[in-house]
Amino acid sequence: MKYSPLPFSGPMIRALDHKTVTRRTRGLQEINKNPDAWSLIGSEKGIYHSRHTDGSEKTIKCPFGVPGDRFWVKESCYICGSDSDGAPLSEPPVVYAADGATISDDYPYSRPSIFMPRWASRFTLEATGIRVERLQDITAEDAIREGARFVNCGKNRWGNLNPGWSMHDPHPKDYRKCLDSARLAFANYWNLLNEKKYPWSLNPWVWPIEFKKI
Repeated sequence: MKYSPLPFSGPMIRALDHKTVTRRTRGLQEINKNPDAWSLIGSEKGIYHSRHTDGSEKTIKCPFGVPGDRFWVKESCYICGSDSDGAPLSEPPVVYAADGATISDDYPYSRPSIFMPRWASRFTLEATGIRVERLQDITAEDAIREGARFVNCGKNRWGNLNPGWSMHDPHPKDYRKCLDSARLAFANYWNLLNEKKYPWSLNPWVWPIEFKKI
C-alpha cells in the first residue's frame, strides 16, 4: 500500500460526504495531445497499454496506484503563526478555506491546496477502483457519484420553484446556475477547473478513481 497526495477544490471537499469518485488527467499528457488517435488495448495491475492509429503503442503506469492504495487529501488552508520557540500562536494551528475560513491575524499564512503540508490534511481516502476512459464516457450515475446533486434552485421568473443539477456545494440558490442533467452539471464544473488545458469538448482520457473515506 502506498500513500500519495490528492488535491481537491473547496466544493469537492464539501461534497466528500457523498462524492465517491474523481477524474484526473495526470500521466496521460502524451495521449491527450491527440486523444482521438489512441485506444486502450489492455491493462493489468495499474499498467495500461494503448495503441495509436499509426500502429505505435504506449504503456502507461497509473500515477495513482492500484485499488487499496491511499491518498491524503490536499486543500486550501490557513496556518497560524508561531512564537519565538516555534509554538503555534493559535489553537487549532490550521483552518480550512472549504469551511469558510479566511486569512486573519491568527492565520496569516495562506496555503493553496498544492502546497498544503501533509500534517495539515484532515481526510484520507482509499482507492476502491481505478480505470482509464474518455471523459465524455461518464454516465449520469457516475456524475452523481462525482458530486452532482438535484435540488430546487430557487424560483424562476414566474415565481415557480425550478429544480436542477449542480456540482457546487452548497447548492446555488439562483436557478440559472442549475442545469438539466447530472452529466451537464459535471461537464460545466469540469470546464471551470480544466477548460484551458483539457476542456470537455476535447474529450481527453482520464483516470476515474473510485474511493471511500477511511
